[in-house]
Amino acid sequence: DGDLDDALADLLDTVRARPTQTVGLVKRGLHGNAGRGWQEALDYEAMLQSQAYDTPENEEGMAAFLEKRPPEFD
Repeated sequence: DGDLDDALADLLDTVRARPTQTVGLVKRGLHGNAGRGWQEALDYEAMLQSQAYDTPENEEGMAAFLEKRPPEFD
């Protein structure tokens, strides 16, 4: 189906444009929270967010936002 292929290609382009380390943390959150209780999942998410905060990608994303420009991730 062409529509599905186009949608998948668009999704892959979007993910590829994101910072690799951040995508990895999102994947860890999705997989790591499977089967956890609500509070445990929130705690795990908070831990991952603190890791994401200390990355060069976060610094670039914040700078790009404040400068009103697209981010330039490696």
